[in-house]
Amino acid sequence: MKFSDIIIIGAGAAGLMAASGAGNQNSGKDLSITILEKMPRPGRKIMITGKGRCNFTNLKDWNEFSGHIHPKPNLLKPAFHNLTSEKMMDFLNENGLETVVERGDRAFPASHLSKDVVDALVRAAKKGGAEILCEKEVTEIRAEENGREKFIIECADGSTYCCNRLIITTGGLSYPTTGSTGDGYRWAKDFGITLRPCFPSLTAVVPKNYKTTPAEQSVQMKGHIDRSTPLSEAGNMLKGIQLKNCHMVGAGGEEEKEKKTKKK
Repeated sequence: MKFSDIIIIGAGAAGLMAASGAGNQNSGKDLSITILEKMPRPGRKIMITGKGRCNFTNLKDWNEFSGHIHPKPNLLKPAFHNLTSEKMMDFLNENGLETVVERGDRAFPASHLSKDVVDALVRAAKKGGAEILCEKEVTEIRAEENGREKFIIECADGSTYCCNRLIITTGGLSYPTTGSTGDGYRWAKDFGITLRPCFPSLTAVVPKNYKTTPAEQSVQMKGHIDRSTPLSEAGNMLKGIQLKNCHMVGAGGEEEKEKKTKKK
């Protein structure tokens, strides 16, 4: 069993930044930091962002940026001001990444390669003293108060780790193929943390009655239809049809357009 002062589960953007921060804040204490990542390499999800170019931040100020956060932007306001977009660019520059700003105030690596962002974050984590262990799928976490060993972490390969402080940065359920399979939700539930139902924030729009959705699911999930729900008869008839050069108007959209036209 290997002991670390801090163990971080998940070597994505949050985990690598956490390792850098923990190391920098406690640089005088010589803390040991271990990151356990179940994928073959860190930052798998970062690699596919921005069509492989990784649009890692946006330089709009809070008043412009907050309008794109739904439904309660003020929840993120302290985080936004603690690590501004300019500070994020400086952080990556300090860790060897050249950056550029393109239209819409979007910031990218100058190379337009997302792997360079991953490399910069890995350098920052290692600079903070972290050891990154890949292909370490965590299967169980136990809280055991035994001196300095407060958490016991079991991995699928039979290895065991223990630590005094545990940080879980496993992401959500957005891209299972990148490792985001909702592990953190399961562990949170095991530790008695209340969870709200999860559903996609960016997803497809389907016609009414496209799937055989139970009425109770629509109420609980506010209209969300799980992808595993089978197609209805109408859905099977529509399957495979493609529409090009189309746009969608929200409820009452056409009526509002007519009113504006009459006013003119």
